Amino acid sequence: MNSMPYIDQKGRVYKYGEFFPPELSPFAYNETIAQEYFPLTKEQAQEQGYSWKDPEPRNYEIQIKNNQIPDHIKDVGD
Repeated sequence: MNSMPYIDQKGRVYKYGEFFPPELSPFAYNETIAQEYFPLTKEQAQEQGYSWKDPEPRNYEIQIKNNQIPDHIKDVGD
């Protein structure tokens, strides 16, 4: 396996038994717990070869107001 190492886009060599290169990760850097322990900006993460996923906008509409919520479970309809 040392005769055919994986070479990433920046020319870094990964041989058999080493950690996978970041570009093969199924998760973006900011989606993992690594972001909590080793925080990086989007630019820093991308420079180091990690992918980054921007959060999707959440435009939720309020379906029921808080004063319309029943006080007891028996008051809830189907």
